[in-house]
Amino acid sequence: MSSRRGKASPHRFGAPANGAVPALQALDELVRAHSPYVAGLAYRLLGSDSDVDDVVQDVFVALVRFHGSVRDANAVQGWLATTTVRLSLRRLRARKLRLRSWLGLDDSESRSLPAPGASADEALALARVHRALDGISSSARIAWLLRFVEQQSMDEVARLLGCSLTTATRRVGAAQGTGKRALSDD
Repeated sequence: MSSRRGKASPHRFGAPANGAVPALQALDELVRAHSPYVAGLAYRLLGSDSDVDDVVQDVFVALVRFHGSVRDANAVQGWLATTTVRLSLRRLRARKLRLRSWLGLDDSESRSLPAPGASADEALALARVHRALDGISSSARIAWLLRFVEQQSMDEVARLLGCSLTTATRRVGAAQGTGKRALSDD
C-alpha cells in the first residue's frame, strides 16, 4: 500500500484544481456585481418574492454552464437579462399551471395581502393591478413589463424575449388592451 493512501488529495471533497481558483473568484465577482440587477429584474417580472431567489440562482448556474456563449465581457449584463427574462417566463407559466391544475386557483387568489399599514385605497389599487396582470398571458405580461417598467426599447424587448419585433409589439399591445379593459371594468 502506498504511503499516500492516508493523505487527502487537493481535489478531494470539492477542492478546486489549480487553474480553477481564478475562475471561481471571477464568478464570485460577477455574482456580487450583477445579482442585485438580476434579482430586481426577476422581482419586477414575477411580481412577488417567492421565486426570485430561485431565478437568481438558476441564472448564475446557467452562466457557469454556458459561460462559453458569453464571449465579450461587456455582454454579460445583456446575457444575464435575457436569461432572467426567459427563466422568469418559465416560472410564470409553471406557477399558473400549478395553481390551476393542482389547487384549482388562479394567480390572483395566491397573492399575499398588501404590506401592513397600506391604506384601503392602496390595497384596492394593488388588487386591481394584480387582477389586470393576471388576465394577461405570461409572454405578454413580460413584454409589457420590459417595455414600460424596465423602459426597454421595443428592439430590446424583442431581443430579450427571443422573438421578432412584430411579435414583441403585438404582445405589448395585447397586454395594454387587456390591462386597460380589466382596470376599466372595475
